[in-house]
Amino acid sequence: MKPLRERKRIFARRAALAVACALGAGGCSLLSEYRLADREPIRNREGHVVGHKETLHDRGRGETLARISLYTPWRNLEGEIVGYEERTRGGSVIRDLHGNVIGGRWKDLRSRATNPHNEGIAVVFRPPVPRRSTESPEESRPTAALDVVKLAARL
Repeated sequence: MKPLRERKRIFARRAALAVACALGAGGCSLLSEYRLADREPIRNREGHVVGHKETLHDRGRGETLARISLYTPWRNLEGEIVGYEERTRGGSVIRDLHGNVIGGRWKDLRSRATNPHNEGIAVVFRPPVPRRSTESPEESRPTAALDVVKLAARL
């Protein structure tokens, strides 16, 4: 059996470690709460919405924070930019040139083992065509045709 003095030291060390862990865990719970105050689009020279700027505000401290998010260009088979892709946690949101949501992409983690560079499945909603359209059928085709071709080429 260890002497009493050594047991007291071990107990003091364990108690100090437990107090330090408790203080560390308590410090992590003191996160500030930022609220979205403003969101404005970022446009390029052509007038395309290429991102957005969010202004966040913490009421308790009075701090203001700006967060900028840029989108990835989304191209058709000819290489023209037809939209932009905003990355999110579970995939991404697909927007047209004016910033309107036209679809989304979901990452399917089940296929990552067989195709590690898989971008996921994209679903694009075609905007409604006016009844009296002057467009030819080729001009009004959905822009997501490129993903079907990309998926077929990878198989």
